[in-house]
Amino acid sequence: MRAALLAGLVLACSGLRAQEVRNYILAERRGGVIEVIEPATLRTAGELHFDVRNTAGLNGVASTADGTTLYVEGPIAGSPPEAGNCCFLYAIDVATLRTAKAAGIRGTHSRDAFVNSGGIMYRANEISSVDTIATRSLDEYYFSSDHHVLFGIHRFQQLVLDVFDLNDGSVTRRMAPERLKNDGFASGAWSRDKFYFYVAQNDGARLWTVSPESTQLGPGVTVEPFGLCQREFCPKEIVTAGEHLFVYERFGSKADPRDVGGAKIPGGVWLLDPQTGKLLRHDAPNLHFTTLIPDRTEPTLYGVAAEGTSGAPQAPVELVRIDARDGHTLASRPLDVDYWWIAEASLRSVPSGEIKVTPWESSAPSP
Repeated sequence: MRAALLAGLVLACSGLRAQEVRNYILAERRGGVIEVIEPATLRTAGELHFDVRNTAGLNGVASTADGTTLYVEGPIAGSPPEAGNCCFLYAIDVATLRTAKAAGIRGTHSRDAFVNSGGIMYRANEISSVDTIATRSLDEYYFSSDHHVLFGIHRFQQLVLDVFDLNDGSVTRRMAPERLKNDGFASGAWSRDKFYFYVAQNDGARLWTVSPESTQLGPGVTVEPFGLCQREFCPKEIVTAGEHLFVYERFGSKADPRDVGGAKIPGGVWLLDPQTGKLLRHDAPNLHFTTLIPDRTEPTLYGVAAEGTSGAPQAPVELVRIDARDGHTLASRPLDVDYWWIAEASLRSVPSGEIKVTPWESSAPSP
C-alpha cells in the first residue's frame, strides 16, 4: 500500500485544463482562499474559495500523496458562528469537490487515523498495519522519504522525540534531550537518511543528528545564537532543502518576539553547519518569516514573510522563493493581508475559475 503514496494531487472542476503532473504551492489564508501557485514564477494558477464568514476561518492545508484529496483545518460544524471555534479536519474530493468532515478537533481519537507530515496527509492504514496511530499528544510528524520511519515531536513542554512502530502504531522509543528544562520549542527535519532534531530555549539551542536506530540523543551540538528575542519562549525552527540545513526565528505567532522590547529584531534564515553548530550564512535578513517549507525535488525554500505583530493583521505579506545553494531570492510576490499557511503539492490539473464550497455547514458531503 505504501507504493501507492506517489502520484500528484488532482484538483478538478468544470473548465479544468489537463496537464502533466507538476509541483505547485498551496497557499491558504484564514479568510477562506487557497491559491494554487506556480513555484517558478509564484503566479496564481487557480483558486479555491470557502465561505468562512463569522467563523475562525481556515487554519491549515495539506494534500494526499496519491493526488485525490485536499485536507483543510476549518470551523467546527454546528457551533454558533460567533463562537469562532476551530478546528475540524475536512476532506475535499478534488475530482468532484464533494466535502465531508474527516476528523474532529486535535486530541480526539478520530485524529489518530491521520498523520500530516510536511504537508502530505496520510491515513494511518496507508503507512502502517493499523487504522490508528497514537499521535494525540504530539505536535508534528516526520515521515521518511522511503516510508519506513515515522518520528513524532512534542514541540512544547516535554520536548521529546518519539519513534513509531509502523506494525502496530505504537511508540517504540521516546528520546529526551539531556539536562534541558521542559520549556522552549522543538522542531525536526529529514535530510536523506538523516534526521535533525532541534530544541531552542531562551538561554541557547542544541541540535542532534538522529538515525532510525538511535536509542538516545546524547549531549547534542550547541547552536550559535541568533536573533534578539527577549521572551522566555522564542519559536525557532529548522528546515532542510536538499542537503542544506537552515534555522530561522518564526514570527507571526502569539509568541512573536517583535511584541516585546521594541528593538528591531532581524529576520531571515541562517545556513547551519550540523557538525559544529556554526551559522554559515544569513539570507533574506529583512524578511520576517511566519513559515518556511522546502521544495521536495530542488534545493529551494518557499517562505511567507509578514511585518507587524501577533496582535494585528500581518501587513505587508510576501511570498518568496529562495535558492538554498546561495541564499538568493529567486522570486517574490505580495499576498493579501491575512494569516497564511503553505504546502507543496503535485497537481495534474488546476482550476481555471473559482470554486465555492462551505464544508462546515454540516458534516455530510456537500452536493
